[in-house]
Amino acid sequence: MAAPFLYQQIATTTNTYFADKNVSSNFAYAYQVKSVDSKGTVSGPSNYVSYPAVTPPTTFSLVWDMVMQFAASGKFKTPAAQQQISKLLTIAEAAAKQKDFSALLTLIQNIEGQGNQFSSNFDEQDFLILLGRLFTRAQLVLGNLLPVGALQ
Repeated sequence: MAAPFLYQQIATTTNTYFADKNVSSNFAYAYQVKSVDSKGTVSGPSNYVSYPAVTPPTTFSLVWDMVMQFAASGKFKTPAAQQQISKLLTIAEAAAKQKDFSALLTLIQNIEGQGNQFSSNFDEQDFLILLGRLFTRAQLVLGNLLPVGALQ
């Protein structure tokens, strides 16, 4: 039987992000977050985040690759749907270079609100997960924990 993981509180923050600046490349780390509201109610733990990351960082290039794969395999319901996604992604990428992530949020909201652009719900969910990861990285850029170029 494997030994249980031991977790300890390592920090508190009022930010929407946290960067552990005391990691060593010789070790692996796993993090969970709990939040406390204004009434003192503590949330359940978040999903785990690990260091080093298990997956490659999400970038606009990775998102474009997925769009191209979807297009090549006929995953968009119509050419107009593909064009709309491509247009919104182009706008979001250009705005992100100026640390403006409102267009990225608009893209996510557009897909959530008009989820019939893809041939299956599964494809839509995969795309939204990828965009959500990119938006999370965008928040790290806003917090000056990553350079803007890390999104490209």
